[in-house]
Amino acid sequence: MKFLYDLIIWKFPKTDKDRLAASLAYGLTIGLTASLAAGFVAILTIGLAYGLAAGFVAILTIGLAASLAYGLTAGIAFGLLAGLAYGSTRLVPSEYLPFAIGIILLAEAIFWLRKEPMLQKKANKFTHTVWMKFLAVVDSALIVLNLNNMRYLPFDELQKWFGYIGIAAIGLGILYGWIWLNSRKYEVSKK
Repeated sequence: MKFLYDLIIWKFPKTDKDRLAASLAYGLTIGLTASLAAGFVAILTIGLAYGLAAGFVAILTIGLAASLAYGLTAGIAFGLLAGLAYGSTRLVPSEYLPFAIGIILLAEAIFWLRKEPMLQKKANKFTHTVWMKFLAVVDSALIVLNLNNMRYLPFDELQKWFGYIGIAAIGLGILYGWIWLNSRKYEVSKK
């Protein structure tokens, strides 16, 4: 700065008017340079501080909200799946697990294969579906558990029961045929 002062003031002629002009030029130059530098430093400092503070607060709140949402969602989903996987092995002992799986699969097959009449428009589809699922589970549980009980019967006992069932089926078939033949008596000829 001393060099600039010497250049402006002492290199000009030594009149008061020239010194006044040189002092004004020196004051304006130093004032503008100092105010620009101070303003630049102030803006950088304030902008940097505000940017850091606002960025820190924004990133902290957005990051906290996003990580909280992701953490809760992932934690609940993983915890639910792990709890179901662990709890289902503890809820149903391993020797009964094939029966439980069989009941569930057979219930679904019964539910989908059962012919149901169409619902009226005002009927509640949800309660109807729940009732049909319940009936399918009961039917499949009866089937699976009765099949399971057959293994405790001796083989000769099984043969005896299959014989009874076969004789009953043959007897019912003969009865149906006899009634069907007798019902043809009441048919009107189409002549």
